[in-house]
Amino acid sequence: MSRSEHHQQQTLPRKLIYTLVPAIIGCLMLCASFLPWLKDPLGETYTAWNVPIDIGWQFSNTLCNYGLLCICCTAFAFFMAYEQWKARKAGPVNISLPWFARSIVPPGVFCSIPLILFLWQYLFVEVQKVDVLAQHDVQLILIKQHLGYSVPGQILSLSPFAISNATFVGRLEIVINHLSVGFLFVGVCIAIAFGSARFFARPANKQLKKRPVNFVGLAAAAVVALMLLVVFGRAPAALVCEYQAKQELAIGDYNSALQWLNTARGLNPALEQAPYYHREQGQAWLYLHPGDQSADSHVYLAFVSRGLQDYQGAYQELLAVWQSPQQQVPTWIVDEMSITLEQLSESQRGRDGLPQQQDIDVTSLPWLQTLSQVDHSNIYGTYLLGRIYYVQHSYDECLLQMQTIIHLSHNPYVLSSAYTYMAFSIAKQGNAAEARQLLATAVQLDPYYHNNTAREELSGLH
Repeated sequence: MSRSEHHQQQTLPRKLIYTLVPAIIGCLMLCASFLPWLKDPLGETYTAWNVPIDIGWQFSNTLCNYGLLCICCTAFAFFMAYEQWKARKAGPVNISLPWFARSIVPPGVFCSIPLILFLWQYLFVEVQKVDVLAQHDVQLILIKQHLGYSVPGQILSLSPFAISNATFVGRLEIVINHLSVGFLFVGVCIAIAFGSARFFARPANKQLKKRPVNFVGLAAAAVVALMLLVVFGRAPAALVCEYQAKQELAIGDYNSALQWLNTARGLNPALEQAPYYHREQGQAWLYLHPGDQSADSHVYLAFVSRGLQDYQGAYQELLAVWQSPQQQVPTWIVDEMSITLEQLSESQRGRDGLPQQQDIDVTSLPWLQTLSQVDHSNIYGTYLLGRIYYVQHSYDECLLQMQTIIHLSHNPYVLSSAYTYMAFSIAKQGNAAEARQLLATAVQLDPYYHNNTAREELSGLH
């Protein structure tokens, strides 16, 4: 069948597909660039423009972000739609198209780049950022257990102290729980592109001619492939080295484990900020130099003590590092201290068989106060301090803690509870009018009727 006959047999809807599909993909990618891609457990969301591209070579720049990458994909899809429209308008004689417009596959491939690069970045490169998400996850889950009413959970239900970014699977679970609608839009674009590929016309069959092998082209392709392997293979190689170090630790070859860990850090310096990396280093150092404990070995011993539920022992190990003379405490030490103090606080609950969601035990007050000093941004410690101060009738202190919560968190469930206890405290001080306003704010933050405590109090407050 000639090209002219093929063009004449096409129906109008089929002709429109050639132009509409890439145009739709372009519109969706444009929307994806302005929608949230990542949501923090504490309520803050990050659009594609707020997520810089980091390929693991410490050259991250806020100007080079996923929003810009989405715009490039949008421009490519719109240009393809324009070429298709121009060719269809010209008629069957001038229907020749550039190579990229003969199939919908190229836009699908281009749209895959932001999605794959984002997952690769957060699963292999962004060790510290994933650790922050994990820390916030723990704090939010613990707060939900103290609300006194149930609220929706995450996509994957995880136990607070079982959350860890020390493994690939653990990082994958954390990332899945925090993906947002913008990321899904990109997935829809890819599905549309590859799902619509069969509607696009294929070039007429021609007599195949044997062409000589293009060795220059093959060499160029090999060089490009090697460059891509070096650029994008560095972070996964660090993960492989760190995994091999775990294997060496398991069999007791600590010298080899240290060598693998040093290699992993050289490939991905971001591992220096990961607590699990220092625990692994501490394990090797402890058995190689039992009489010369380092900060890493103290962290490892604290980790072992937490596994044995000896939270006091874990705290003492970390305290030895915390009190050592140094200009600034590393963030990974703060993280280890925070998780230990959280477990110390939670270990005070449920001893008398009280329901966990209603058990606010004042005996955890010293640990929570220490947690507040160690990590000022820890909303779990701040929230429970406010609750305990309210139980102790220290209403001014409760107000101060809940106001801090409002500045630290954007999570509507946490904010609704914070406004509720602010209202309770102000009502106890005799200001019913302001308490009513705060309860109304708490109700507005809870449109799905989880916080019945605020509603019941608001209905009975005169």
